[in-house]
Amino acid sequence: MHEKKAKEIIKNYVLENFDDRWYPGPTYLEEYSDFFQFYINSKKIMKTGDWHHGFVGLGIGYISKKHEEIVQYGSAPGPINSRENFLKTEYKLSVARTKYSIQRGNYFYNIVLENITDKEKASKYIGTLDVDPEYSLLNEMKEHKVFEIHSIIAFRLLNLLYFNVIDPFCKITYDKIIIKDKTIEQSDYAPLRPYSYLYDFYKEDILFQKHMLDKIKKRYPTFRIDECYTSKITNIHDIDRLHQYLPIAGFRYYGEDDQTGFIGYVLEYSDDEIQQMILDNNIAFEFVKGEDIIFFLFMNSITPFCEIELNVLNNENGQ
Repeated sequence: MHEKKAKEIIKNYVLENFDDRWYPGPTYLEEYSDFFQFYINSKKIMKTGDWHHGFVGLGIGYISKKHEEIVQYGSAPGPINSRENFLKTEYKLSVARTKYSIQRGNYFYNIVLENITDKEKASKYIGTLDVDPEYSLLNEMKEHKVFEIHSIIAFRLLNLLYFNVIDPFCKITYDKIIIKDKTIEQSDYAPLRPYSYLYDFYKEDILFQKHMLDKIKKRYPTFRIDECYTSKITNIHDIDRLHQYLPIAGFRYYGEDDQTGFIGYVLEYSDDEIQQMILDNNIAFEFVKGEDIIFFLFMNSITPFCEIELNVLNNENGQ
């Protein structure tokens, strides 16, 4: 996808979802390896350049190059969190859609599991659906050939489909729920919003986190998410993908926070600082938490774009 196509998608998105006060195009647009990042706002801002005429509440948006779909965030999640959430969902979609036609949006689904070939796997992966803990899947599988679950959000269904593609254990069919009464929480709403709110990603992705760790530990056997590290990047194979994934890794350096006065590893590297590191061929970071770098390492293990050296940081200021 080229910039011209991205602008066309944004224009149609604005015309179809907003009134004529909005400028039918991006007020900001930046291209990355797998997506475009953009903002939209009012016509008055584009005409006057005065941000007092702007609209608040709408945050950053992304366009998937592969799927040509928009994900629009609100202003609450920061750009780093939203980018990681978008890229994580994008990766799962790319895998799941090799077999399934799941949509991108806050939909609800009824699902059916049948022809279960591995009860242990089924019991493991069904946890991504957040089923009532008193509901025994193993007992159900002994008594019935078909297992039904109702009103599952798309984010949880995506997790299940992803694992059933990479580690098959059953046949899965599903139907989207469309409820005409829009006052009901489980209605078919906001298809252009991200899959779910941030807390869902942290609460529901425990199994995916373990999956990422298993992959990472083939390259870094002693890696732990509760450790802090110094790191150095060398042998860049794909600088565009490196540029895309660096901002989600949470690299920091030692200093004093202007707002709190706290002294420690609290200061994040700016885009300009990282770009200068790349130009100088000296990409070395003082501090990063294991939990912040896990998705960066995982994606680098899927399609390597650089080599990264990690060393445990034993410093109380880093905790």
